[in-house]
Amino acid sequence: MPLKHIGLAIIVAAAWGFNFIAVHFGVLHYPPIFLAALRFISIGIFAVFIPRPTAWRYLLCVGLSTGTLQFMFMFSAINQGAPIGLASLIVQVQAFSTAIFASIFLSERIKIFQWIGILLGLCGILVIALARDIGTMPPMALILLLLGALSWSIGNIFMKVMGPVPVMPFLVWMSVIPPIPLLLLSLYWEGFDAVSKSVLNFEIYSFISLLYIVLVSTLIGYGLWNWLLAKHPASVVGPYSLLVPVFGMSAGIFILGEKISTLEWIGAFIVLLGLLFNVFGSKLFKKSTTKEVSL
Repeated sequence: MPLKHIGLAIIVAAAWGFNFIAVHFGVLHYPPIFLAALRFISIGIFAVFIPRPTAWRYLLCVGLSTGTLQFMFMFSAINQGAPIGLASLIVQVQAFSTAIFASIFLSERIKIFQWIGILLGLCGILVIALARDIGTMPPMALILLLLGALSWSIGNIFMKVMGPVPVMPFLVWMSVIPPIPLLLLSLYWEGFDAVSKSVLNFEIYSFISLLYIVLVSTLIGYGLWNWLLAKHPASVVGPYSLLVPVFGMSAGIFILGEKISTLEWIGAFIVLLGLLFNVFGSKLFKKSTTKEVSL
């Protein structure tokens, strides 16, 4: 890729990494499930200007999994005290669970390098779970993050079945689905008083957080990412998403002053190593196979 396009890919990764900071400040004011509803309401209103890009059944399936469940769990985990640095990393285990679900439901074969990545990812999560008593991750927050990652994976399977569609129109129309279930869940679990209080008591920092989540992270971030994917192969653009947890963990440490225990750092490194195997493993195994043949 040209240097300018590399810069854009890094900017998008940074925007997505810093999004966890925005969510952190957002849930300080808004109830987390209600904040997720506001995110999708703010995006879904643009559907009146854009033709529907796919069938309603796909919008419903992805909207309930990737939209409703993923963001409900992720925002709730951060509200429960999940460090944003570790949160930005743990949700990336969706790459592993997507491969497993694809092998079960789509009969896609998991390759050896993917198995290595999956095992490393599971080991890393186990290390982080074992560190919960001496570290900074509340057990319930970890469970919610993993449920969010699994929900994301299920949405990925539906998107594979759906096939290629224009990303931005799909993102806007998918956002029509989550508001109603999220609002109902918010009223049931978080209560009308908490929701109405967050709306009536305006706070500038919460408004800026929501603005960042909607405009910068979602519309601009996915818009630029989609533009890069249209210009270059996914195998070239995709690996830059590995920078998201790097920016997320850096933001948590330097902006929020988060403390991550040594054991959690070890677990995070193992998970990131698993992600690297998942993304670059095919190239490594091709090189090793080529060397064996040449010998």
